[in-house]
Amino acid sequence: MSVGTGSTVKKIAIINRALGDEQLLKDLMRKFKRKFGELATQLEADLLSLVDEHLDAIDNTLDMVRSENVALESERNPVFRARVGDEISDLKEEMDRVLATVGNA
Repeated sequence: MSVGTGSTVKKIAIINRALGDEQLLKDLMRKFKRKFGELATQLEADLLSLVDEHLDAIDNTLDMVRSENVALESERNPVFRARVGDEISDLKEEMDRVLATVGNA
């Protein structure tokens, strides 16, 4: 590293040569694009995994509530039971649409 008289001028010249090196800039851009692609792919995989986990948890909770209360609610209020069943079906369809949308992104 340059130190002393004219060192600033020498440093600026070194930097200017490096910035003027077209191949260096092309290599840096290639590396940047590759790393960006890798990060985007990993982020997408992580996001899909999290969405799957959360939707599975919701699905499991709904199944548990439905199965624990199915006999009791069917006996007490069959109209309510039918509405709950319809809503669960609608939620499952919406979950499938969300997964399809996220999977296609």
